[in-house]
Amino acid sequence: MDDPEEHALVLQALRSGLSNRVVWKNPRLIGRLESDPDPKGLTVRGIREALIQHVLSGRRISQVPETREPCNLR
Repeated sequence: MDDPEEHALVLQALRSGLSNRVVWKNPRLIGRLESDPDPKGLTVRGIREALIQHVLSGRRISQVPETREPCNLR
């Protein structure tokens, strides 16, 4: 179910280098990450920047359909 047009748009947004083009769709996930007492150095901003740097350095990202059951983030 790989959508080449959608994938190209994601890459274009990441290559722009503008972190405001990376948007988290699940506010509960953001809240969970921000409130984690032991985030192991991960922050919402840090993950976003690492993803952008990953793509800018020429590394690939793959679009993979989600097959897992939705998780219950409280």
